[in-house]
Amino acid sequence: TGGEPQTADNLFGAVSTEFPSMADPLLAKGKAHLIAMTVFGIAASVLLFGVGLHLERLRARTHFQQVAEQRFNTLQSNVAASLDTIRLLAGHFEAVGHRGTSRSSYSTLVAPALADNRHLKALSWAPRVQRQERSAYEHLGRGDGLRGFTIIRADGTVTAAPQQECYFPILYIEPRIRSVLGFDLSSDPVRFAALQQARDTGQATATARVLLLDETDGQYAILVLAPAYHAPHAETLAGRRDSLEGVVIGVLRVGDLIEAARTTQPGAPTLLSVYVLDLSAPKSSRQLYPRSPDIAVEQLNAGLRAEQKFVVGGRTWLIVATPGPGYFGLPSYRGPILSGLLGLAVTGIYFLYLRARIRQSSQMVEYVHALELSQKRLEQSGVDLEERVRMAALGAEIGLVMTQSGNLQAALQGCVDIIVVHLNVAFARIWTVGPGETVLHLQASAGVYTHVDDPHVHVPFGAFKVGRIAELRQPIFTNTVIGDRSEEHTSELQSPCN
Repeated sequence: TGGEPQTADNLFGAVSTEFPSMADPLLAKGKAHLIAMTVFGIAASVLLFGVGLHLERLRARTHFQQVAEQRFNTLQSNVAASLDTIRLLAGHFEAVGHRGTSRSSYSTLVAPALADNRHLKALSWAPRVQRQERSAYEHLGRGDGLRGFTIIRADGTVTAAPQQECYFPILYIEPRIRSVLGFDLSSDPVRFAALQQARDTGQATATARVLLLDETDGQYAILVLAPAYHAPHAETLAGRRDSLEGVVIGVLRVGDLIEAARTTQPGAPTLLSVYVLDLSAPKSSRQLYPRSPDIAVEQLNAGLRAEQKFVVGGRTWLIVATPGPGYFGLPSYRGPILSGLLGLAVTGIYFLYLRARIRQSSQMVEYVHALELSQKRLEQSGVDLEERVRMAALGAEIGLVMTQSGNLQAALQGCVDIIVVHLNVAFARIWTVGPGETVLHLQASAGVYTHVDDPHVHVPFGAFKVGRIAELRQPIFTNTVIGDRSEEHTSELQSPCN
């Protein structure tokens, strides 16, 4: 047809530049599916990581609670055993009285208890000594081999106790600590407060934290005092105060209690870091263990943490445990991270696979569309060629009529006849206009209406469609000959000059 040959490259180039791609809807749908699956895969991976992390933390918390609870139970059991020992010893003095127990028999009596309760640092006996009995008791101590025994007090330096109505000197203590013998419990406010409470309630009573007179490790300790009364005695406050024989004192070093409750061998890494606080004490002196540094409970709230409260000699203790340097059950993020990465890897692989399939499908659709378009272009080329042949024949016949006709009207009539035949139209007419005129004159008519003497033989400019064409010098194209005209031209639409 005189154009450039249609190669495959030219043809596919025409597909991409001249026509919208039929693959676009498929590609858009595939991309939407790809995005949805990618988002779902990432969300599932994050969810998998979160669930794994939650389960790992739950496992770690459960394991830690079990380890801490075992430690707490052991500690509580040791304290309870110590208190029972102290009460039993107080019961002994109530039964036999002070004078029925010598220093040697006391040593024999408490030796098994100290062996069974290694966290008990010492067990001692402090009788109540009236002022008039002081000399006799000091003489009794010296007679037991305690050279220079006297009732003393501790106020920074150990000095002899001044004269007062009543004393509670430590007469017996095992293991024997010479510097403590004769120490008057009433000379220390903390010890004396616990003694008074034990005397008035008849119950074993613990002191607030104290530093022992012979302390070398810097540990805090508590004393548990159990009263012993003359038998019988009245179960009233006045009766208890009048009949108090003395008190048995158990010495508990808090650090020793914590070590005794350890579930690992000595020297092994510390599984738990334990903090013991006396909630019955003022805030500034609550911490029993470790001695330093002072740590507020609020500082121990982060991470794994276990706590338990229990009563020791009328005082409420709080024990808090956190993971120690040797604790092996901390949450491991390896599993959740691997799960999340595995989910992301699967998502990535599926993303690449799906994207490749979408591209392949898109290319196939483009290729099929290109083939279809190629076929249509070839068919269109044949139609164009036929049309050109037909138009050439039309032009030739019109030229022949124009040269052979004797007058203009005959020539024009021949032209409209040829137009009706070759263009397969229903109706064709030709009007002419003379120089300086504004009226069209019908010269030829062919098709369904061939008369040239109807009322539309002469059409002024602007009247009907043909008059507007002449007036505006512009063609009119329409697919709805009747429907696109106003009501004033209805008669024209029904007439042949339309």
